[in-house]
Amino acid sequence: MNARAAPACRGFTLIEVLIALVVFALGMLGVAEIYARLIPVATSNQSVIDTAAIENQFWATLQANPAAVVNALGTSATTSYTQSNYTSAPGALQPWLTNIFANPQMQLPGASVAITTGTDALGDPCSVSSSNVICGVTLSMTWNNAPGGGPINTRSTTAQYQLGY
Repeated sequence: MNARAAPACRGFTLIEVLIALVVFALGMLGVAEIYARLIPVATSNQSVIDTAAIENQFWATLQANPAAVVNALGTSATTSYTQSNYTSAPGALQPWLTNIFANPQMQLPGASVAITTGTDALGDPCSVSSSNVICGVTLSMTWNNAPGGGPINTRSTTAQYQLGY
C-alpha cells in the first residue's frame, strides 16, 4: 500500500483566534475611551449654547415690555433668582425664568440669575416714563458644570443691555 501523508489542515489555530480577540478588544477599549472623553465636552458646549439662547430670550422679554420689567425690578436694584425663589419673580419674567429652572431642555444645573438695573450708557440714572425707558440692565448667570461626573466646575456669563437709545 501506498502510504500517503495526511493532508495539511488549513485554518486558524486557537492561539491565532485568541490573539485576534485581544487586539480587537484593545481597539474597542480605545474607541470607548475617546467616546467617554468627548461626551463631557459636548455637554459643556451645550450649556454655553443654552446660555446664549437664554440671554437672547431675556433681551426679547426686555424689548417686549421694558417699563413693566424695569418697574417690577426697580430702577437701581439687583434681584437674584434661584431654583427656590424664581416663582416669586414678576409675571413678565416668569416664562423666561421657567426655561432656566424648570425646562429640562434648557435647564442649567445649580443655576443662579442676577438682574441689575442701573445707570445708562452715559452714566445717567435709570428712568422710566410712560413713553420711554432709559436704563442699563445687566444679566449675570452662574451654573455648575461637572464634566464626566467629575468635580463641580462653576461657570458664569454676563450680558449687558441698554434700553432707550
